Amino acid sequence: LMLSSYHTHAPLVRYLLSQNADPNTLNDRGQSPLAGAVFKAAGGVRGMSALRDGGEEHRNGQADGAGGGGGETEGQAEEGRREEVEGMSAADKIIEMLLEAGADVDKGRPSARESVEMFRVERWRGRICGGVAGDGGVGAEGDGE
Repeated sequence: LMLSSYHTHAPLVRYLLSQNADPNTLNDRGQSPLAGAVFKAAGGVRGMSALRDGGEEHRNGQADGAGGGGGETEGQAEEGRREEVEGMSAADKIIEMLLEAGADVDKGRPSARESVEMFRVERWRGRICGGVAGDGGVGAEGDGE
């Protein structure tokens, strides 16, 4: 599940979750599938480089390559482009699937919550970090508020 989430393979993530894969299982580095998908939604390594270099589009969570990343096959690239045209990148669809499957936004290091903040993925701030009125912020429960 971690690899399919990180490599933005939405159909495989959907299948694994349908077979009861645990969305909170961490890899050997202590990272969660949800945090990996948030990283990819921020543009992956290219997004980190642009963020470090001050790229404005990355501050707003609109990184180049949000639907894929380096090393993808032609079929994966085509699928990512098709899903982006439909209004949501593959990484965004995976984030949604993982949240619906009960992924814990605070699991792992960095957690998905920390990743949203670190990579400035604004479009997921309300849903993952909570604090936006009326968004039903996942992860807002149990915060003592």
